Amino acid sequence: MVEWVESEDDTEGKGAVSMVTSLYGTVTDVEAFFTDLDLGQGAFASLGERKRNSMVYTFRRCIAAWFTDIHKRNSGPTLYSDLTIQMAPGDCVVSFNYDTALDAELVRQGMFRVCDGYGFHSTWDELPSDVMLLKLHGSINWCGEIGLPRAGSASAGVRIIGPSVDNREGILPVYPHVILDTRSRQGGMIDSSVTMVLPTCEKRFAIQTSVGDEWKQVFDGLWNLAEDFLSQSDRSVLIGYSMPGADERASELLLHKSNRHALLNLCCGTATHELEARFRGAGFSRINTLADPSFQGFLAAR
Repeated sequence: MVEWVESEDDTEGKGAVSMVTSLYGTVTDVEAFFTDLDLGQGAFASLGERKRNSMVYTFRRCIAAWFTDIHKRNSGPTLYSDLTIQMAPGDCVVSFNYDTALDAELVRQGMFRVCDGYGFHSTWDELPSDVMLLKLHGSINWCGEIGLPRAGSASAGVRIIGPSVDNREGILPVYPHVILDTRSRQGGMIDSSVTMVLPTCEKRFAIQTSVGDEWKQVFDGLWNLAEDFLSQSDRSVLIGYSMPGADERASELLLHKSNRHALLNLCCGTATHELEARFRGAGFSRINTLADPSFQGFLAAR
C-alpha cells in the first residue's frame, strides 16, 4: 500500500507515510504498528493524541481508497468467480477482509442482495439474499449517517445511524451509484474508513466518537450471527486465514464457537498444518487438508 500512496496525489497520505518511515522504519508487523500508533507507545510515544488520531484516520482512508482502486482495476473474472459458482442458497461466508471482491462477484451471480446480505437490514426494495456475507471487521463500502443526539442525552455530541451500503463508487455491479438505503438522506455521512476495525492487538468493535462508542451493537450482532451459522453448519471451509494472535475474538469464534462435528476443510497455505493441530486440540476430528492447501488448490479439487 505504501507504494500506492506515494504514487497518488495525496499530500496527507504521503506525509503520514513519511512520518512513519522516520519514526518507525519499515513496517513488517502490521498489527504491532497499528497497536503502537493507536496507543501512543514505542516509536509513537512522543506524538500527542490528536496527531496520532489524525494519522490513524489518514491510514484508514488510504486503506479504503487502495482497496477501491484495486477493485476498479481488476473488474474481470477472478478466483472468486470460480468460488461463487460452487456456492448454494443458504450458504454463509464469514470474512475478516475489508475489500469487496467477493461481494461484487456474488452480486454478479445473482446470489447476494444488500437488503439483508451483510447481516444488517437496509431499506432497499429487493428479495432477500441467497447467501450471507458477514464481514466481522467491517467493509470499505459501509457507511453511517450523522444523526441527532439521543433523546434525553445531556451530551451535545451526535450519534451515527446505520450501517448503510455505500455504492457511490460503483463497487457493486447492477446497483445504482448511490447509498443503497432509502432512509438515507445521501448527505451528512461518515465515510467507510471509519467503520473498519483497525488491525490492532486489542481490536475495538465499535466506532469511537467524542461521546462514546457507536455501532457496538451492530458488530456484536454480526458476530452473533456468525456464531449461529458456524455452530449449526455441517461443513466449513477455512481459506487463506492463519488466525494470527492479534485476532483473539476470531480464534475464539472458529475454535470454540463452531460445530466441532462438522467436516472442516483447511486451505490456508503454509499455516494449514499448524491450524490443523490447533483445531484438533480444540476437539475437531473431521478435518480435511489438500496437497495444495492454497485457494487455487481448493478450487481445483472441487
